Amino acid sequence: MKKPLKILLIFTLCLISIITEAQDIITKKDGTDISAKVLEVTTTVIKYKRFENQNGPIISVKKSDVLMIRYENGTKDVFKESVSDDNVSSVSENSNSNKVLPGNIGKGEMIIGEPIKFVKGFWMNKITQNGRKLNFKLVYRKLQYIDVCEENMQKSVKYHKLKIPFIIVGLVTFPAGYLLLFTPIIIFTNKEIKYFQLAIEDYNNSIK
Repeated sequence: MKKPLKILLIFTLCLISIITEAQDIITKKDGTDISAKVLEVTTTVIKYKRFENQNGPIISVKKSDVLMIRYENGTKDVFKESVSDDNVSSVSENSNSNKVLPGNIGKGEMIIGEPIKFVKGFWMNKITQNGRKLNFKLVYRKLQYIDVCEENMQKSVKYHKLKIPFIIVGLVTFPAGYLLLFTPIIIFTNKEIKYFQLAIEDYNNSIK
């Protein structure tokens, strides 16, 4: 391998280490992920600084708007909410999950307790529930805090994080760099989807 390509690969691996381990991830209930350095969690708000601007101002987000925080050390906080039965969709009693999920199901969101179907496509994957097309990102987020799906979703998220630096470096150094990094990107993507599918199977089996 030529020296520039070796340097590129080393640089990519360093990026992986920084991106996957040095930041906290705040996941909001609308599916948005915020790369952050969490400073304080109170009863009503979460205070943080943006990961890419840690010398910047302290930002606050309502705790009621946040689904969970995944900390850089691998631990996480999942925030439950106390609402009426009319606004809550919970996992069926046959499920191993003991977490209550937020209701107010919007467009593209999955309804907990009903099976979902994953269809792998050549260019794009599709998820449906009772014939209704679901938002891939929202389903991916929600499955992460259902207990029975947790193990496989953690693996899926790990491979998702691993491929991001390869994609960034590949695009920056296109076309030579992208061609070099294409194989690991495909490998990580296939692993990510594999464990996501297994998590869906776990979920469907838990509600039978």
